[in-house]
Amino acid sequence: MIRVFVNIDFKHRESAKRAGAKWDWVNKSWYFENSIPPSFRTGKQAKSFEQRLAEAKQRYKEKNKV
Repeated sequence: MIRVFVNIDFKHRESAKRAGAKWDWVNKSWYFENSIPPSFRTGKQAKSFEQRLAEAKQRYKEKNKV
């Protein structure tokens, strides 16, 4: 099983659930298993876990001036 993470607005969460999206509590992000349904495909790709982790580390450094 491959998790494809997507950015879904709060107001669209119910339609995402109906399309098969699931919430990942650890990564705090929505995902689809194996592929994204055509109704949720846009020109904008979701960020990978590594990209989100790097951004979080950068925000932490800036906030705590490490």
